[in-house]
Amino acid sequence: MAQVTGMGCLASSICAAFLALEKDSLKAAVSAMSVMSISGELAGMNPTVRGPGSFRSAFLDALSEITQKDIHSLLRIEVR
Repeated sequence: MAQVTGMGCLASSICAAFLALEKDSLKAAVSAMSVMSISGELAGMNPTVRGPGSFRSAFLDALSEITQKDIHSLLRIEVR
């Protein structure tokens, strides 16, 4: 994700969307970044991804198709 232009802006947009629906800002931010992270993981598993350009398309596809099942099976949160 660090090699793809616009991912930080996209992260901010996803956070804003979650904040519009969740009053607890910490919960909204953690949820938004979890969805972003899982979308990146799903995109990385796509066999057609060969570099930053194809990753960007796969990421957007994964983000638009993410399901609750994906979130529940791939979510990993560590509390320190």
